Amino acid sequence: MKKRVTVALIFGGRGYESEVSLSGRDFVLPILEKKYNCLPIFIDKAGRWIMENRQIFPAERGFITEGGERIAADCAIPLLHGDYGEDGSVQGALETARIAYIGCDTSASAVCRDKFFVKRIATGLGIPTLPCTLALRSEGVDFAVRQAEGRIGYPLFVKPARLGSSVGVGAADNKAELEAALGKAFKLCDRVIIEPRLTDKRELECGYFSAKGKEIFTYPAEVLIKGSYGYEEKYLKSDTRLSVRADLDAYVAESVREYSRRLTRAIGVRDISRIDYFLSGGELYLNEINTFPGFTSGSLYPRLIEAAGIPIGDALDMLIEQAVDR
Repeated sequence: MKKRVTVALIFGGRGYESEVSLSGRDFVLPILEKKYNCLPIFIDKAGRWIMENRQIFPAERGFITEGGERIAADCAIPLLHGDYGEDGSVQGALETARIAYIGCDTSASAVCRDKFFVKRIATGLGIPTLPCTLALRSEGVDFAVRQAEGRIGYPLFVKPARLGSSVGVGAADNKAELEAALGKAFKLCDRVIIEPRLTDKRELECGYFSAKGKEIFTYPAEVLIKGSYGYEEKYLKSDTRLSVRADLDAYVAESVREYSRRLTRAIGVRDISRIDYFLSGGELYLNEINTFPGFTSGSLYPRLIEAAGIPIGDALDMLIEQAVDR
């Protein structure tokens, strides 16, 4: 009889996006429990790894409790988003303990976590991005305002370079609003991107999946919502509309997939990701890449993969098998 695979599902995290991770746990765990031995592992805000009310630590091909009990794991799914999870930190811990896992490795995770780095890589690959300026907390708000006003001009959009799920973003039509947006963003991240705010744009998303010899760049989806697609719209509002297949010119749709192909290959993205774009005035711009996209019941990524012909349960099976064999 074939051995039943043990999968550690890691969720929560120290960062600002831990609530999204908890919703992902609620979606993924019931699917996994039908086929695998599951180890639900919660990382709390203090950074402690907890399983069944016991603190555990990554160890050789598994975990170890404070009392010295060893718990074997064949594979881990770091269902974590943003800082202290999607940035390579947990991936590094798993690699050190020789625990196989799903998703990008440490280096690709770290690169993709910083939106400014991704923009620079994309530019070198011939992928269009919006012009931007990088503001550093250490240089202060006044310096950032002068840079943004001199290089770009209003209206502007401000976002932390190393956070996701639209946490800490803000729009600015004047100096006072820009100062307020920067103050908010600097409380969350020491690196902040300032770029033009597109007043008439479409938001497109391309899903990437690669496992067991099958690689997919999905047909672009679209967020059908007026205004900003922020944290509340993504995770708290049930009326947010998402189209799995955007109504696009064939050239634009293929450009999204080709740009996504170039970017994932150059950075070394593996297994899964979601690459986001803006379409404005007929021009396409890369927005960002998410190395572990939302995996909740309302998230677009699972729908994209299913629309591409792979039920999400089968996709998880393929990813787990690939990680175990890696």
